[in-house]
Amino acid sequence: MSRLFIRDPKAIQKAQNAVAELEKDDLNAVEQAGYIRVILGTALRHITLENGKPQGDIDLPTKLLLYINEHFKEDLSTEGIAKEMGYSRRYVVECFHSNFQIGINRYINTVRLKNALLMMRENKHTVTECAMESGFSSLRTFYRVFAEECGCSPKEYFKTK
Repeated sequence: MSRLFIRDPKAIQKAQNAVAELEKDDLNAVEQAGYIRVILGTALRHITLENGKPQGDIDLPTKLLLYINEHFKEDLSTEGIAKEMGYSRRYVVECFHSNFQIGINRYINTVRLKNALLMMRENKHTVTECAMESGFSSLRTFYRVFAEECGCSPKEYFKTK
């Protein structure tokens, strides 16, 4: 039997909320990518693509998304994630990239950056606290990722918001 539709009401609501957020005009590229990944992750968890017989390891991409989103504040490495999933590092890296067209480390940094941006918007923490609490190992890495994703520094970014 083929399951081509999401039937879980909570999953449907989660995907609909992400779509509604994507329709907002004030999202930056990091936020847009985050909502797209929520939609993809929800779909992967609830849809079987071919007559209940997934090709390859269809569960691994979902497991990877869930694991990263639950553990992004920790010291994550592709080696550690692969070990946790029971696969080789190379297989996990290739599986992630082939399913999401983004490198696993870049995705981890995107999730961390999204969390840091949310914290920074609260105006309760310093940039350093937001970066470290979000799982970045150094401020240098945080500023590099921020510049790559947002095209400016945090100070410049919040001047325009």
